[in-house]
Amino acid sequence: MERKEKFLHDGYNLPWRMDAFAFGRKLNNDEQEQRRKKLSVLNLKGPIKMKHENLTRFFIIENILPPEINSSGKPLNIYFGRQVATGIIDVVTKLTLKKRKFLGPTSTETELSFLMANQVRRSKFSEARA
Repeated sequence: MERKEKFLHDGYNLPWRMDAFAFGRKLNNDEQEQRRKKLSVLNLKGPIKMKHENLTRFFIIENILPPEINSSGKPLNIYFGRQVATGIIDVVTKLTLKKRKFLGPTSTETELSFLMANQVRRSKFSEARA
């Protein structure tokens, strides 16, 4: 409870941002704003910022079937959460195949090569075995 209180307490003034997404279809700006207003009862403190180094990000994610299957448009599930960690997207975009000067026959997509390297767990001084 203590960890949750610091985000709702009057003295907690870190900037924050709330994004709304839906699986199955795209939410327009008005629909996203409606979702945010429904959560205004949380009374989050701090300034709203779109870009900031100490940004706290909240997400509203809806699971909506496509209109051909679900004519009512009501979501099956709605999830709300706070981002606790980010990936290494800057490294992935830096090493993407599209930006490489040379592509050889063994070039691998960046995400897959990181996954393979993590599975091996090879350290700087470990011995390579075939």
